[in-house]
Amino acid sequence: MKELEGVHKFRYELKKSSPPEKKTVHTLEKWRAIFYKIGFIGEYETDNVGYGNLSMKINSENHFVITGTQTGKYPHLNPSQYTTVTKCDLEKMRVMAKGICPPSSESLTHYALYLANPKIKFVFHIHHEGLWNMFIENKVESTSESVSYGTIEMAEEAKRCVNNKNCGFFVMKGHQDGIMAYGDDENIVGNLLLEQYRNFIASGNRD
Repeated sequence: MKELEGVHKFRYELKKSSPPEKKTVHTLEKWRAIFYKIGFIGEYETDNVGYGNLSMKINSENHFVITGTQTGKYPHLNPSQYTTVTKCDLEKMRVMAKGICPPSSESLTHYALYLANPKIKFVFHIHHEGLWNMFIENKVESTSESVSYGTIEMAEEAKRCVNNKNCGFFVMKGHQDGIMAYGDDENIVGNLLLEQYRNFIASGNRD
């Protein structure tokens, strides 16, 4: 049974303000559109719950722009559907953000990755059942099976998986279909996931 995304497990405060800059949104949106087409981002129809989220760090204080909650069903987003996270407190499970749309339910995990290595500037969280199963079978870097999404435990597990690496990916064992990729360049992170997907298809697997 899938543990559905979209439900906030932390408290958040949203300060109503102008949406993120168009150029920042455009940087994320080009990859989000690609991921939507192949099903890395979308919505589980039976539950009407979205999945997948992308973010970009915008300054040295770990402020980042992230896709808003429950936006997975849309093939394209406008700036008002992105949110700027300005502060996170892992211990108190709190997120401070500004914009129009509430931040993604995975915001704390994204923050943990930016905290783990200051060179990380992009975090892409996607869902794909086939890749998820393949990664687990191949014993790639993973979070603990007992750890749920959107929790301080997941944030700590994410930091452990990064382990000072500048770029890479890991599978979220306790969050079915969930995969996280990160790096200092959006094209490197995006192509890292596409390469894994091509290998998956080339090996005779189907979506």
